[in-house]
Amino acid sequence: MNDMKSTLSKQQRKDDTRRKILLGSFLIAQMEHRPEDFGWVKQELDKFLDTHTKANIVAQNKVLLAEFLR
Repeated sequence: MNDMKSTLSKQQRKDDTRRKILLGSFLIAQMEHRPEDFGWVKQELDKFLDTHTKANIVAQNKVLLAEFLR
């Protein structure tokens, strides 16, 4: 029974990761091709990144996503 739950949980995590990658890829493509329509994303992304409780993680994430925050 635990093996079945573990397998299901692993698949759910894989599916969740895949959804995030696909949505992120779509958003990146849209921001590159139609930047005028996605200025709001920069503001919201900056706010979202600030919600992390550790300042060093916030800084690392902002460096990683710097090209999208410009």
